[in-house]
Amino acid sequence: MKKFAWLLAIAMVFTMLAPAAAAPLFPDVPAEHWARDAVASLAAQGILEGYPDGTFKGDRAATRWEMAMCVARLLAKMEQEHATFATKADLEELQKLVNSLKDELAALGVRVGNLEDSVGKLDKRVTDLERIRFYGSFDSIYVSNGFKATGNNQGQSTSYYAADIMSGRTYFVGTGFTMKAVFGVRAKVSDELSAGLELAAYVSNGDDFVNDLYGVSAPYMNNFFTQRTNVSYDSNTAMTPWTRVNLDNFWLKHNPSGLKLVVGSYDSMFSSVMYASPVNPNVNGPKFLGNYGFQVTGNTRLFSPMDYEVMYTYLPDGNKDLTANIPGVTPVCPYDSKAMGFNLKWNFDKGMIKIGFLRALNERRNGAVSGDVYNIYDQNGIFTPIMHWVNPAEYNASIAANNLDPNKQAVQMSAASIANAAGMSYVSGGIGTEYFRVGPQGLYNLGLSGDYNFDPIRFSVDLASSTYRPNTNADYKKAGTAFKVGLGAALMGGQLDLALDYLSTSPYYNPMIFQYPFVNDTRIGTMTGNPYNNIFYFRLPAFSYFPNLWQLSDSEIYPNNREGFRFKADYKFAGEDGNVCLKYDAFGQVDPSAPNVQYTQGGVSVVGFEPGFIEPFFHEVAGNGSSGANYRALEENKGKVNHFGLDIGYKFKGAGLRADLNYHNYNFKRDTDLNATTNASAVYQNYINFKYDTLALKLAYPFNERFCLRAGFEQATMKGHHALMGQYFSGIGGYTASPTAANAEADNMNLVQSVPYLGFDYKLSKSTTWGLNLNFISLNDKSDGAVGSYRNPSSSSVTDPFKYSGTQLFTEVKVAF
Repeated sequence: MKKFAWLLAIAMVFTMLAPAAAAPLFPDVPAEHWARDAVASLAAQGILEGYPDGTFKGDRAATRWEMAMCVARLLAKMEQEHATFATKADLEELQKLVNSLKDELAALGVRVGNLEDSVGKLDKRVTDLERIRFYGSFDSIYVSNGFKATGNNQGQSTSYYAADIMSGRTYFVGTGFTMKAVFGVRAKVSDELSAGLELAAYVSNGDDFVNDLYGVSAPYMNNFFTQRTNVSYDSNTAMTPWTRVNLDNFWLKHNPSGLKLVVGSYDSMFSSVMYASPVNPNVNGPKFLGNYGFQVTGNTRLFSPMDYEVMYTYLPDGNKDLTANIPGVTPVCPYDSKAMGFNLKWNFDKGMIKIGFLRALNERRNGAVSGDVYNIYDQNGIFTPIMHWVNPAEYNASIAANNLDPNKQAVQMSAASIANAAGMSYVSGGIGTEYFRVGPQGLYNLGLSGDYNFDPIRFSVDLASSTYRPNTNADYKKAGTAFKVGLGAALMGGQLDLALDYLSTSPYYNPMIFQYPFVNDTRIGTMTGNPYNNIFYFRLPAFSYFPNLWQLSDSEIYPNNREGFRFKADYKFAGEDGNVCLKYDAFGQVDPSAPNVQYTQGGVSVVGFEPGFIEPFFHEVAGNGSSGANYRALEENKGKVNHFGLDIGYKFKGAGLRADLNYHNYNFKRDTDLNATTNASAVYQNYINFKYDTLALKLAYPFNERFCLRAGFEQATMKGHHALMGQYFSGIGGYTASPTAANAEADNMNLVQSVPYLGFDYKLSKSTTWGLNLNFISLNDKSDGAVGSYRNPSSSSVTDPFKYSGTQLFTEVKVAF
């Protein structure tokens, strides 16, 4: 065999010896050779000495005597007091090598017969070392946001906040530094029992708003979005440095049975159609915040090999008592929210079947808040025409001539809500004080998932059914279902992969509502009418759920009130260097956004949706102006969503340059049959023609194995007609006046955000990387004429276009050991 070949085999066994000082490399070893590092390592440890002329002669076949000499030197090093190997597998490989060279080693004076004693000692040392293992990671991010707004920004003379229409997050001006360190221990307590734990430390310096959205995502027990920090987010304390260390998780495992108990943070086995944990608003991920409680997992034989899970988790909930909605007052959540359930998963040679059950509920917290209601904050009244939940007649109360117990209402309503909202389930007290009143909520969810590979055809299915009670004190409940079936095929030897899914999700499926924490920041709140006095998170690009709220299932994969198809074709060429991915989705509403509850009771008119109705984008259609029993939706057209995506990537072999081009277009459409001349306001409300486009060009050039330069350009466009989206993205008061027939269907927004960027990744060592990114951000109002972004549709005046521009600097250091 060639010398380099056996050299690599020996090097794989020898690499866990203590490293020696560096030695000059043989001059005839090519710099680009795949075994160069192995040669250098073994030469530095004195195991390779080369030929008298100082060369290695790697192209020359090695003799058994040369191999035996290297093994003899290794055995001599093994007899040193502190020499050791990492695993028993390494010792086994060494034993095979010694046995094959027994005669040559004996001729060299190596006592092979006594090797067993040395191996026995090393085996004991390895066993002791393997009982306890340490590992960890370190991640730190420094981010600096510097922006400036000009033009007509919500009528404000100055503003430092805007919505990032690429990520759906809020741009906050400020600087922050965050650091997260994880230290873990795995221990083999005995042959039957293993244990481990992880400690997590988190440091926050600078602006907490910037850190929460753009810094290192904090561990569960230190995370703002899990409501597990006592830091006040009033502007007076939002700049205060703080450090925390917590026990993140602890686990025990019975090795023979595979039974494992985890206490603390963990990832669940649930299918995302049932439960995915809260979506993480932090731009750096992970996608979900995870769980915190306890989990029992294991495997057994029930009909066939089966994995199981029993779990209990705290559910983050940032709800607060809005009667204390003033800076400096600590938010109060009236409930502790939690979920519990189990999964059973049967694994087969070519597939699996999984059954899951989930129970989620609000539990009353002692001395929570006066009235004991759950107030879901509605920034700018956007949810009001969408989540317009009202009590069906048989579950209503607090209305004259109705003797029902007020605690038995389907949705909680106070005297104020009756007086101000005519029986609606929300209170309208002016801008900044809208909220829904529900709770204590409860939900049961049962699901079935499975997949099977017929090679090359594969099949998958997800089924789930939920039963929701917006008030567990009442008898009202609403059932909903979600369904997805998929077919896929791997063709052309795996080069081409095709996937087609059909899904249907009821508007009443999994509608239990949770809220991210509300923020009082006087730096923003003092700007009257500014829509950004919270850390809002829009679910771009598909607008699959409400801003600042989250639900149990993954709304990106299973959006409420949608049915239709997803298609994906992924083609790889030039080996693994090139790929083209084509995506197309076509969805429509399951139910139209027309109120389905209407009656008059005790002289009070009630109109709205049955509690549990979720429609995150296509808001309520206009009515005939009447109310109660006389209410009639003027039309019931359904909305449609189409998505086209094209992703192309290629790595140029000669230069090593990697180029990726991504284009995605989302088109939201709801037609209207109404006449704008006779009913301009209704047309303006019902008609939706909204487009969202993203374009990205990404380049990555590796100068060497350690340094990679990155550059690119990203752009997002939000254009079209949508009454509520226009109101939010153009600020309060932008679309409050009555439109005219001429502009009832005109575009009311045209925003373009461009981000050219430059960055690099540098591998400082095998376990340490450093990265830097500089983004040049520009968000512009491109509308022209009197109707458009930041324009009043009834106004003929043209104001200065809104512009928001600046830089965002990221630098990150990551270490793993």
